[in-house]
Amino acid sequence: SFAIKAVNWIEVIIFCTGLLLLILEFFVLPTFGVAGILGIVFTIVGLFLLMLPHMENVHFTNGHFSSEQVSFAMNEILKRLAWFCGAIVLSVLAISFLGRFLAKRKFFYKRLISSGEQEASLGYVAGRTKEELPKIHARGVTVSTMRPSGKIEIEGKTYDAFSEGGFIDGNTPIFVYRIEGNKIIVRAFEEK
Repeated sequence: SFAIKAVNWIEVIIFCTGLLLLILEFFVLPTFGVAGILGIVFTIVGLFLLMLPHMENVHFTNGHFSSEQVSFAMNEILKRLAWFCGAIVLSVLAISFLGRFLAKRKFFYKRLISSGEQEASLGYVAGRTKEELPKIHARGVTVSTMRPSGKIEIEGKTYDAFSEGGFIDGNTPIFVYRIEGNKIIVRAFEEK
């Protein structure tokens, strides 16, 4: 009958809906919420339903299923559930083993984690102190195009800055309009 054949498609639809909800949650929605939880539930339910035995050989007679058919179906369900749980356990073990094994390997470790110190002499700068920042109304020139952020040069020193009015072409005279924390905000300087 159509209903029995449609059940197989419903399993695939539930599984695909779960995957779509997970993709939506990871790439579109900013937080992990209802869509992510529903995606996980739909994916697991879809996988489990896809493992169930097909119902073509199950017949409904005299108002109930025969005990042999129910017993056979339950045995198949339990076998597939055991395989499913075993696969999950083996996956977790494999992931944890590979995580510990690969973390100790130098070639893998080097690619993920920076070795050594981030010294200022090599160009690593976390932030500038207030004394190192230019003074308000100090004049300079843009080194790069500011859209609205870019590089500026004041008294021979290069800084990262933001423009107050939006776009400023490169090599344009500017002045420091204000400073917010470590953020330098500049405006184009127009000579009168």
